[in-house]
Amino acid sequence: EFWTGENPINGKSPLVDIPMEKVKQMGFNGVDKAQIQRLNANNAELHLEFESGDKATFDVVRKDMGYTVSYRGVEFFKGKITQ
Repeated sequence: EFWTGENPINGKSPLVDIPMEKVKQMGFNGVDKAQIQRLNANNAELHLEFESGDKATFDVVRKDMGYTVSYRGVEFFKGKITQ
């Protein structure tokens, strides 16, 4: 999974947990669970489950060493990829 970005059993991209510190940096509060799913080399989906029971999926787009997080086409967070 690590090298290919896909689960060898079902062929889908695995969901990876995100630390709550990173979620809070994006401005989210009341999050119970945060996971990211790689779609391809430059695109991913951020899946959030809130303490209220609500769920939301956000688009994540990587460009060079930066990334943006958006919801329904509205960009609201920019970050830098650190190695």
